[in-house]
Amino acid sequence: MRLTVDASVVVKWFVSEELAETAKLLRTHRLDLHAPDLLLAEFVNVLWKKSRRREILEVTRYLDETPRLQEDITLHPMPRLIGRAGRISLLLNHPVYDCLYLSCAEGTKSSFVTADQRLVNKVEASALGITVRYLGSHAFADDIGRAAVAPVIARRTVEALAEAHDLLTATGEIGDSVARARLVALVGALSADERLDLLALGLFGQPNGPDWRTCHEQSSAELAGADVNHLVRGAPFWRRGVERLFDTAP
Repeated sequence: MRLTVDASVVVKWFVSEELAETAKLLRTHRLDLHAPDLLLAEFVNVLWKKSRRREILEVTRYLDETPRLQEDITLHPMPRLIGRAGRISLLLNHPVYDCLYLSCAEGTKSSFVTADQRLVNKVEASALGITVRYLGSHAFADDIGRAAVAPVIARRTVEALAEAHDLLTATGEIGDSVARARLVALVGALSADERLDLLALGLFGQPNGPDWRTCHEQSSAELAGADVNHLVRGAPFWRRGVERLFDTAP
């Protein structure tokens, strides 16, 4: 899912306020986030305002997070967006700062997400054709919740891993065997998201296993300390997990 986010959303990643839990769901690497580079200045400006109102203390701790936003969000230079943003500003009779985000959303073919309900209403009432989502919408929270745990590992990848594990089990080999080396190599080639899915599939495929989101959340908590042995302990349930996940089981 591709989204453009503004400072009203991003600040909730760090500051406890209304809708913060929904905003934090956006920080998963399974979402493709975009914003104009103006976001950095607006983010710091929000922190400054909150510091003046004494809503947050030790503001420098939050300022240190600013450069790291580029790890989660693709930032687009303002000169590429300003022309279209100006036209949108005139059309909506709205400040150009917000319209830079709309220009970004339009240019990246993404939905614009904001905690500003009035801006959402204004865009929806216009003829712009840009999809806008209000962060506080229950429907949006449900959509993001599903996207945050959507599997990224391919079925063929799971099958290759299951076959490698079958071979290791059939030969009964341990240590530095060829069969083990193949399984270790396949696991080592997985991305962090694929490893998370693999752990979750091992839980999801078990008899009376919990729902996918619960499996995913539990596996996410385990992933940081998971070595190869931990990752493959659910191997006997991988195939069943895939079948159950994609509703192909009899």
